[in-house]
Amino acid sequence: MNTLPNKNVNALASKVWFTEDMLYVLLLDGREIGVPLLWFPKLRKARKKQLNNWRFIGKGIGIHWEEKKFTNHRVRLMDHDTLYVFSDGFIDQFGGEQRKKYKSKRFKELLLSIQKESMDKQKQLLEDALESWRGDMDQIDDVCIIGLRMSTPDKIQLPD
Repeated sequence: MNTLPNKNVNALASKVWFTEDMLYVLLLDGREIGVPLLWFPKLRKARKKQLNNWRFIGKGIGIHWEEKKFTNHRVRLMDHDTLYVFSDGFIDQFGGEQRKKYKSKRFKELLLSIQKESMDKQKQLLEDALESWRGDMDQIDDVCIIGLRMSTPDKIQLPD
């Protein structure tokens, strides 16, 4: 389905501006689009200076905001330390008795409570916790959790 009145209409962005809670884009064909900043978590939390740090990409096909600058840190890892990398899918899942989000604090507590278990056991405990929390509610997002357990070379056990 095409919502443009004519396929030849040029739907490129020409101007971007913000109000306290909205993002507006003016298209070259004269149409104006406004969407709530709530739809964009990174923009919702941005300061005015950060909001205005955008540029057009593809001559107006898209809008890009520069990512926040990151600082590199070095951490000394010890044998049996466990690192986790995860998406926001588990944290944002609705469930529980009050049908609220799982949230970061609860997820951190879960990871800390299971981190001494074997990696296979952790996988099962995470799956069980998500299913228990979700109950009869639909899963709303992809869930990705990567756990890495540090081991010194002489203690590495390869699977059979």
